[in-house]
Amino acid sequence: MENKFKAFALSALACATMGLASCSTIEAELPTNIQDEPILNLDGVVNNDLQQIYEALVTNGDTNSERVLNNILTLYAKTLFGDFYGEGGLYEASLDDAKLTAYVGSHAIFGEGETGKKNAKAFINHIIDSIKTQMWSVVQNTTYQKNSVFLEEKFYNAQLAELYKLGEVADFKEVELDGELTYKDVELYFTDMFNTYKDYIERSLLPTIYRTALVERYIIDNNYGVLGRSYARKVQFIALPDVEDYDFATQRLVRSYAKLVLANTDAEEKYRDLHYLDKLYKGYFEDAEELAFAKTIYADAGFTEIAAKTDTLNTYEETTYGDIAMDYNAISDDRNIVGTATDFTNSGAYTKQVGLLLKTRETMATSHVTEGWYTSTSLSNLASSISTRLFKITVANEVDREGAAESNAHGSFGWYVNGSYYMVPETYEQGEAYPYCIYDKDSSTWYIVRVNEAVKAPKLVLGGDASYENIAGKDIYEIMYSVAGLVSGTESYQKAANQHYVEKMAIAYHDDYVYDYFKATFPDLFD
Repeated sequence: MENKFKAFALSALACATMGLASCSTIEAELPTNIQDEPILNLDGVVNNDLQQIYEALVTNGDTNSERVLNNILTLYAKTLFGDFYGEGGLYEASLDDAKLTAYVGSHAIFGEGETGKKNAKAFINHIIDSIKTQMWSVVQNTTYQKNSVFLEEKFYNAQLAELYKLGEVADFKEVELDGELTYKDVELYFTDMFNTYKDYIERSLLPTIYRTALVERYIIDNNYGVLGRSYARKVQFIALPDVEDYDFATQRLVRSYAKLVLANTDAEEKYRDLHYLDKLYKGYFEDAEELAFAKTIYADAGFTEIAAKTDTLNTYEETTYGDIAMDYNAISDDRNIVGTATDFTNSGAYTKQVGLLLKTRETMATSHVTEGWYTSTSLSNLASSISTRLFKITVANEVDREGAAESNAHGSFGWYVNGSYYMVPETYEQGEAYPYCIYDKDSSTWYIVRVNEAVKAPKLVLGGDASYENIAGKDIYEIMYSVAGLVSGTESYQKAANQHYVEKMAIAYHDDYVYDYFKATFPDLFD
């Protein structure tokens, strides 16, 4: 079997990957606390029998050959980026500036000096964010939840059953799901997440994350211009449906929020986060300070107050929690009235107080806010009339335009309001004070869309006059890796990147199935 690559002996890797090729003795043992005797010993097996075993496991297909490719790419990624854990690793560098400097000195791909440190720091944060995103999906998985509470112990035991080596935990966390939180808050749900779950992160999450990072690196090194042409957007937006039985309630709430928070120069910055508007829509406040400010907005919106009672908090009829509170407070304690508490007791399965708690938790676990980096193909839950405008080049021109934020400029696609850029519809009435409160008739939903960043090619040019390097508060490397992460999901870039690195490694093949798979996958590499 001949090909033009001679440097990388794949057979050795296949042995490490599948535990078969070129191994004289293979023993698979159960854990010692169950049984000490080997259940498989291949010493003395004749060649024909060994060939049958090999063919049964390494089938004439893509599955195991693809696994070989994935392991090769993961190993190569480690030669570029280093290990995540351990001395000189990414995690260590994320915690200490001196170790970050040492990390940059050992990894030439990031450059030198302060520029290299900025580049490497952004990359490391990107990898850590990828881990947090994957762990956040664990929190969102109902398998590890009960009654809108994430149970760490369930996840922990599930991974022990998968033979991951986890750190010891004295008291497992049980944390209520909170619609205000994002993947950035995921460590609240785990005990010392990066250390307790080190083996799980290393073996389950990092291989895929590292291979994705290879694709991103390929794009940055070989097709950097595509990042600027992606028209990527970093947004935070809220989508609030009309409230049934209360005409114009959502409209009044959204506009009062715009008036008293977004357009109010004296409003505290924390309330400008659209999660606060979501909280107003839900109507559940335990914090006295937040409730006091909320009351001014509810009053301006003309909402109807509900006084606090024994089991329910002070709230408003037009809110989600208000609807729950009214239903609950209408329940009669008269045992002669049948069926009044059914909705809160699950037909007598638990007390009405427990039912109220469950409904409240369920409400607080939901979120009407979407935030993060998106391209036009990855953002699906925004009304098309708004989404189409969001990804126009004019938005990128208006966002970060010099002096626009300071002057609260009104553009054709968006308005600056107290330094933040909000989308406006194509048409709105002259003199409209809050055109960034957008109503979509098709979905009967009110939107506010804040654009935190809008990419275009000149902004990503290193050393360019219009570069993010020259815009206060912007980190060009952070944006570069975020956008590369979006683009890397494209199949054509994944294939091109894999071919690039396979060629770079100069692999020699000693297995027919693996050779056939690589030849079919990367035909341009073979004579």
